[in-house]
Amino acid sequence: MKYYWEASHYKSSLGDIVLNRLSGTSTFKNFGTVLNLQTINAYLEQQKRNRKKFVNIHSYKKELSP
Repeated sequence: MKYYWEASHYKSSLGDIVLNRLSGTSTFKNFGTVLNLQTINAYLEQQKRNRKKFVNIHSYKKELSP
């Protein structure tokens, strides 16, 4: 809970990271996902695939097993 006071309230340090990421001045280059007209469809499709894997617990367990 480094960046949160509790589950639904984040600290100003996380707000600064978000604002810096949006302005392009962040050192956290892997924080968040850039969404725009070129990336939104691929992102949504990946989210659907991830959800199907999670919902299909047998497939999910296989992926986690060595």
